[in-house]
Amino acid sequence: MSITSDPADPPAAADKDRRHVTTRRRLPPGTMRRAAAFALVYAAALAIAVAVDILLLGHAFGGRVIGVIALYAAAALCAGFLAWPIAEFIAGPQRPATARFAAMVVCLALLTSGLSALLYFLDHRVYFAAFHADAFTLKWAYQVLFTGAAAAFQFAVSGLRLLTPFGLVVLIAAGIAFARSGRHR
Repeated sequence: MSITSDPADPPAAADKDRRHVTTRRRLPPGTMRRAAAFALVYAAALAIAVAVDILLLGHAFGGRVIGVIALYAAAALCAGFLAWPIAEFIAGPQRPATARFAAMVVCLALLTSGLSALLYFLDHRVYFAAFHADAFTLKWAYQVLFTGAAAAFQFAVSGLRLLTPFGLVVLIAAGIAFARSGRHR
């Protein structure tokens, strides 16, 4: 009796491969179209939330404030576009509304704050690039690293504050909208 597989038994291997393929999860059709529409609405709502928060802090609308609002809107646009398919993949349409809500809130919170922090870093990097050493040297690497650390600290101290009171309302509304979208399929 041989330990090797019997060549007369390839259908069993083929069935196993077919079972693997049928259990793969795929995004429902139209997911990217819904993600794009959601991203536009989410970006506009978050930009309004940040603008209201800035107004309530007593800042006048000038070039810098509009730049900050644009930064958050750009981060929200990208986050909304990425969060919808990721949450759809994680939760799936057959999961309960609470699971869909949680998936969207977690994805959207992490992506919005992460992409906002990344844009903060890029803004700092562009500004301080004139003062940095030649690219790809050890000194340059230290400068980029500490510029990133300073940008992360500044975002944690002052950037996240702009997302909290009204941004949380937008985040919860987005989670509810996503949870309800699973019922209509």
